[in-house]
Amino acid sequence: MQIDTDELQTFVTLIETGSFSRTGEQLGLTQPAVSKRIAQLEDKLGVPLIERFARHLRLTDAGHRFHERAQRILREVENAVTEASRASDRVSGTLRLACSHHIGLHHLPAAIRLFNRRYPDVDFECRFVGSKKLNNSCLAARLSWVWQPYRHNLLSIAPVRRSGRTP
Repeated sequence: MQIDTDELQTFVTLIETGSFSRTGEQLGLTQPAVSKRIAQLEDKLGVPLIERFARHLRLTDAGHRFHERAQRILREVENAVTEASRASDRVSGTLRLACSHHIGLHHLPAAIRLFNRRYPDVDFECRFVGSKKLNNSCLAARLSWVWQPYRHNLLSIAPVRRSGRTP
């Protein structure tokens, strides 16, 4: 037996709206399509889920049990989709950076804290070295990032902090 999320969503929406036509409107289906999905679901389960009356619907005992589980399953599917999309947006890996002792002691800790809150899956490797060694290490692709107070003509420059402002 295979039950898909469209069938579950149709059933849950039907219970919320209490109407085949309103369910169809919400889900972009015709009323007969809603009726067909519910009938297929009941056939697959082998039990009636709702009792139909002229002006209203009523859940059977099996329908009550199934409704609770169907809601839970749909929430879990939504959570799984959200988590998967977040995982694909996550930045991870190792950021190798180097800076002078002054910048490392006075500015880097706050910058790392801010960065780490936004990108918790990124690990840091940090070195404190002199400016000439910084440039050579970056140019040799041993570092991802260099924080220094002046420009170098062979490196891309992106301001991180302006004097007098914290990162």
